[in-house]
Amino acid sequence: MLTEYWKEFGVLATKEKTNRIRIIVDFIWSHVRYGVYPHQYINSDFYKLKSFERDKILTYRRWEYLVKHMADSSHIHYLQNKVDFNIRFSSFIKRDWIYAKEVTLNQFREFVSSHSVIIIKPIDSWEGEGVCKRHVNNKSDIDIIEKEYYGKDIIIEECISNHKDLVLGKSLNTIRVTSVMDNKGDVYIVKPFLRAGIGDSVVDNYNAGGCEYEIDPDAGVIISKGFCKGEVKHIVHPGTYITMLGKKIPLWDEVVAVVKEAHSTIPQCRYVGWDVAITDQGVELIEGNHDAGYFGLEYFGTRRWWHFLKDKM
Repeated sequence: MLTEYWKEFGVLATKEKTNRIRIIVDFIWSHVRYGVYPHQYINSDFYKLKSFERDKILTYRRWEYLVKHMADSSHIHYLQNKVDFNIRFSSFIKRDWIYAKEVTLNQFREFVSSHSVIIIKPIDSWEGEGVCKRHVNNKSDIDIIEKEYYGKDIIIEECISNHKDLVLGKSLNTIRVTSVMDNKGDVYIVKPFLRAGIGDSVVDNYNAGGCEYEIDPDAGVIISKGFCKGEVKHIVHPGTYITMLGKKIPLWDEVVAVVKEAHSTIPQCRYVGWDVAITDQGVELIEGNHDAGYFGLEYFGTRRWWHFLKDKM
């Protein structure tokens, strides 16, 4: 890791036509003073910022402090565990689902056979890890799925489809809506963004190769270029050639209303990143995160969210 960053600091120094040691000294100072880590220093252009700008950035250390002070540890499981989440927020979930570890074999087979496409998720996975899609065409498919997953610590969900205006690639494209609750119980929306998959991927998040596009929280319109792996920024979604900048998100008022209502039911966790699906049938929650990352907030589009979030603590 140190060797990798040594090389990256060298590349950055060459790009900026300066000395690598000078870059490293500034990074060390920035790490001590602001809590920034190498990836953010290099890839979010932190190195370009003046001190008054750096003071406003949500860095890793500040994010850790935020997460620690805005969540009651006894309630975190409602956002970490997918079974607990689906039960706690059942009024915001329309899709069918089962917990493979706590159903009978007949219930398991009946559920699988009643859906032509299912999504399989480990109950404590994150960033789409371990999530897969399975097609159910015949009894043989049911037998195979039973052998692989019955009694396992997973949930199986009905596969839902994107709203017709959000069909981009083959994944379910979700909206990440971060919300923060102040000490009075008022809920604020913080930099929502659309996550869109690329190609054949069944998950939409950045780490799986997806793109992110900032959404204006008032207008429900995409206001940034896309942000993808390799820090590629673009206006047209890769593979579909759909222009994203200025694109209107359908049912936006309903998205905001659902998030605020859901957050009001769990005031013990005052900083939450919600993953929201928009289908032709309406809006529903996919999952929530008590430790929603700072990456989406500070690497593209509007930045400098630290003071806003700190004021709500």
